[in-house]
Amino acid sequence: MALNILLTGSILLSCQSGNHSPESRKNITAGPSETDTIFKKVNSLILNYPDSARPFVEENLGKALKRNDPKELAVAYFLDGKLHRYKSQYPAAMQEYVKSLEICKNNGFLKLECQNNIQIGFIYYLEEKFPDAEKEGEGTLELADRLGDKEEIAGALNLIGISTAKQNKYDSAMVILKKALQIRLRLGQKDEAGWVYINIGNLYNSRNNYDSSLWYFNTALNLATSLNNAYQQSIALNNIGWLNHIIGKEKEAIQYEEKAAKIAFKRNDYELLAGIYENLGLFYAITNNFIAAYSADTSYTSFNDLVYGVNKTNAVIETQIKYETKEKEHQNDRLKLQINLFVAGLAFILLLTILLFNRNRIITKAKKKVETVVNELTIAQQKLKESEKELENKVEVRTSELANANEQLIHEIEEKNKAEAELIEFNKKVAELQMTSLRLQMNPHFIFNSLNSIQHFIYNNNKEEAAGYLAKFSSLIRQILEHANENTIVPADDLKMLQLYLELEMLRFDHKFEYELDIDPDIDIHNIEIPSMLIQPFVENAILHGLVPKENGKGKIIIRLRKNKNSIECIIEDNGIGRDKSVEVNAKSIRNKKSLGIKVSRERLAMLNTDEENEGSVAITDLKDLKGNPLGTRVEIRIPID
Repeated sequence: MALNILLTGSILLSCQSGNHSPESRKNITAGPSETDTIFKKVNSLILNYPDSARPFVEENLGKALKRNDPKELAVAYFLDGKLHRYKSQYPAAMQEYVKSLEICKNNGFLKLECQNNIQIGFIYYLEEKFPDAEKEGEGTLELADRLGDKEEIAGALNLIGISTAKQNKYDSAMVILKKALQIRLRLGQKDEAGWVYINIGNLYNSRNNYDSSLWYFNTALNLATSLNNAYQQSIALNNIGWLNHIIGKEKEAIQYEEKAAKIAFKRNDYELLAGIYENLGLFYAITNNFIAAYSADTSYTSFNDLVYGVNKTNAVIETQIKYETKEKEHQNDRLKLQINLFVAGLAFILLLTILLFNRNRIITKAKKKVETVVNELTIAQQKLKESEKELENKVEVRTSELANANEQLIHEIEEKNKAEAELIEFNKKVAELQMTSLRLQMNPHFIFNSLNSIQHFIYNNNKEEAAGYLAKFSSLIRQILEHANENTIVPADDLKMLQLYLELEMLRFDHKFEYELDIDPDIDIHNIEIPSMLIQPFVENAILHGLVPKENGKGKIIIRLRKNKNSIECIIEDNGIGRDKSVEVNAKSIRNKKSLGIKVSRERLAMLNTDEENEGSVAITDLKDLKGNPLGTRVEIRIPID
């Protein structure tokens, strides 16, 4: 089970009233009523104990229907839809939101109209209709902007952000979600901010930035705990558990998932419980606790059966919604429609009765399975206690034996430590030899490419320009040979060689591109060391595959060096044709070959990763405009320094 995306939390009450005409709707706040009071009460119950909220929702809906008050009816239908959504009954939720939305549009309840639109967008999101969800969020954002309602603007941004992320627009999604978070925090809405924290945490997780992801999850958990928001707590705990599993901390993952299960049990959240126990089954198995893994898998099956029963009922409700929509499209033939509706109603009631009967059987069966699992777990715990007692006796005997052999054990430990020290020294020498081997692969590769450049220039230019080219090349070769036996180099010398290479390539390609070096003044380029010839293959790749095939405009490549704690961040950015177009061009080229230099550079960086907090890495990003057209490529290289 992947991490949970949190959609929204509690929704503030006040709805707006005005002229019934859509063209003349006004932003007028309705006064407090009994509906507002029950709204707050039901909101809290839905988040923590949704089953207990049902009587209050039904009572409020009954009163609203009896009074036939537009505001009360709109809020009552909205609450009913929200309860259905939190019970994973999405078709029924959609039906109630549509009813509420129609009343809002006819009566000018603009704020509640925004809230209904957002909830409908979330239903689209849960049904994986992400473009529809994004479109619903954008329409709501436009209405909220006209109202100047910051709260609804934040809600719309949250919907747009998670929908955009699902369409792999990660950078845009991050900007949108952080904007929503800023608004929530400025408004003091800690509960709502918790949902956005979790959504941003999920986005960081999808980019493999686990430290940032964990920080956002923990922030959401702390907020939910302080506000006693049980639903948000269970989701945050479940996400933190899964994240610990990803980074290999299985024991911590189990602890967080067990905490999430306790809260989900109180809420009767069968869908979340199914996911939690699916995770626990995997985590227990990884830690070789096979009895617990079996018990978790059994619980997962039971809760999944309960969720399946609910989904069958949802399918029936969805059939009813489609039928009612078809009814509105055929209003001209009222008599025939009434007859068909009567017959269909009888059939639907019969079908619903059968399904509810089967659902009760499924629930009863699932409860029996849960009871069986609990009994098996109790027996397993008893056996575990007996095993622990037996183990304690064995430990006492073994402790006595170890005491007699203490001196021998100390000697063995000393020998082992000596062997480990020798092994560490041996591994260090092996790593140095591997680094030397990779560097020796690098230099012939670079010289070969430079000689090709000289040959090309001599064939196509006059003697004076060829002589100038050879002079620069000889200077470059001299620099390479001077550092041939060195694994590392000061950045000043490496940049000097890189600049010579760039000037040679500019001459070779008749100034088709230009370059810019931007060095952070905080970097002491004369007194630190980095792997030699590490940056050049990426620059070469940008020139040959990005800038040279560029047909419109002059190419440009920018190389920036920035200081970042114990590492140097090297950013290579070009305005070339982009990787997708480059692949297409290379596919048609006879000389289609992979870059050995980049492969070797990646391997050299990997050999530097001895410190988990300061690892070398390479990240390549395609630069595109808002319409998805390529703007070039950015390469980010993190080089650890001692």
